[in-house]
Amino acid sequence: TGAALYRALDYGAMYVEGGSTNFQAQEFVAMEYEYRIFVVDQRAVTGAGCIEEHTPLDNNGYAFDNKLRRNRAEMTDVELAPEIAGMLTGYARRAIEDLAKEVPDLTDYVIDVAMGPGLTPLVVELNPLLNSGLYASQPSRVTEAMAARERQAVS
Repeated sequence: TGAALYRALDYGAMYVEGGSTNFQAQEFVAMEYEYRIFVVDQRAVTGAGCIEEHTPLDNNGYAFDNKLRRNRAEMTDVELAPEIAGMLTGYARRAIEDLAKEVPDLTDYVIDVAMGPGLTPLVVELNPLLNSGLYASQPSRVTEAMAARERQAVS
């Protein structure tokens, strides 16, 4: 569940931080089309395919860029894949809603999603905002969402 995931990330990561002999083991799951979504105040604000050589300058004008790479490790060709990007962002939004209900304190983060076997969406991992590659996202949307939150807190 989301609560168990949050507890594992919260305490487990702090426990092993800085250790050079620590490792994390998990089941291998074949996946394709990894996609990163930036979340502010439990709301998806921008996202892009996990394509290492892409930066925000490669963004195609959409808040949720629709260029994807089928296989990151094999560096397959970059494809325009709006249908898959839409499926992944829709799935991520539902996961974000579920996490918000289970772990209300989890507000700002990055969620990576991908297509698993049989084109079934899955959550790959959660990361803090400040430790995440931007890829072809629109980071200005992250700062705008955070600034809007600050303005609302001051009002």
